[in-house]
Amino acid sequence: MLRREDEYRTGQQPEHRVAKRQSGLVRWLLVLVGLFLLVAWIGYLSYPSSQAPAIPPAPAASPSAIQKPPATAPTPPPATPAPSELARYALDLINIDRQAAGLTPVVLGSNTAAQKHSEDLLANSYLAHWGTDGMKPYMRYTLAGGFNYEGENGYRTWTTRSGNKDPLYKRDPRQMLEEAQKSLMASPGHRTNILTKWHKKVNIGIAYDNESLCLVQQFEGDYISFGQLPVLLNGVLSLSGETRVGFAVDQIQVWYDPLPHPLTLGQLDKTYAYSLGKPAVFIRPPPPPRSYYTESVSTFSREVYPDPYNIPPNTPPLPQSGTSILETPPSSRVTETVRWVDATQWNISGNSFAIRADLSQIVTNFGRGVYTIVIWADAGDESVDLTNYSIFIR
Repeated sequence: MLRREDEYRTGQQPEHRVAKRQSGLVRWLLVLVGLFLLVAWIGYLSYPSSQAPAIPPAPAASPSAIQKPPATAPTPPPATPAPSELARYALDLINIDRQAAGLTPVVLGSNTAAQKHSEDLLANSYLAHWGTDGMKPYMRYTLAGGFNYEGENGYRTWTTRSGNKDPLYKRDPRQMLEEAQKSLMASPGHRTNILTKWHKKVNIGIAYDNESLCLVQQFEGDYISFGQLPVLLNGVLSLSGETRVGFAVDQIQVWYDPLPHPLTLGQLDKTYAYSLGKPAVFIRPPPPPRSYYTESVSTFSREVYPDPYNIPPNTPPLPQSGTSILETPPSSRVTETVRWVDATQWNISGNSFAIRADLSQIVTNFGRGVYTIVIWADAGDESVDLTNYSIFIR
């Protein structure tokens, strides 16, 4: 026993301890080799390659993404056309309907009354042939330089915004003009005006915003020119000029309206079609020498329409919705008696005319107001109104 202790103390180990140490060293060597191989493999993977990198696959879409439709850009509002472009477009729509009826086209006129009236309709939210200043179409037309006959159509549409009242939403005014023309052609009175064969021009007024469009069509002829426009001076009417070939002046009529004054929206909303005021006097050629006329007055019946001046000013205006077009109400006819006055001068030579008549008694009886001169001419078997020219006596 003592001997073995001496051997242990001198550093000699038993055989089982030497075997354990050798197996431990092997394990550590294996671990080191494994770590070396791992580091070498990682380095190899991270070393740059000369080939282009592979494109990674796109991530799979989720079911919700597949079902969701692609986002679309909002439709931009239509470009705002120039006023002249819109007027030309409205003219084309008129001429398409005239051509379909076998009529000659009309050209665009230069009178500004229609445009001013459309702007008044839009600004004050109403529809009438009368303006807020109380004037009728032929009065506005005269003050804007017109001297032919005229016939007016009026239309207005109210539009509800779409797109959840998106303030950027705008309707194409050309589409609204198409709707207007379709509605006017569906109305017998307006259709007749559009398809009158004697029309030569049309003055177009267009005013619109994101809520409504107002359209005024004011048709006119082109069969007369004046050397002297009609004038009433000291009660004497005088005028001169020429008619187109094929038209011969037959008679002159003078119609009377009181001086216009502003009207309320309630009064304007109760109006429909318009006509000339009251017949003041009809003028005829003087009788040939040693002859005379057997009648000094004539009686006739005519249609009359509601007059806004006869409607109480406090009448409430109508609701604003949908589309509006002035439809002719049930006919109301009155019998009129009008006085004839013989002209003091009635010179007709070919297509030229020079006419004078003393109307001082007529002006005294009617007083201040608007005297509208209407010249009728024979055109074959028909009578044609050549001019509606208003003279203001204040």
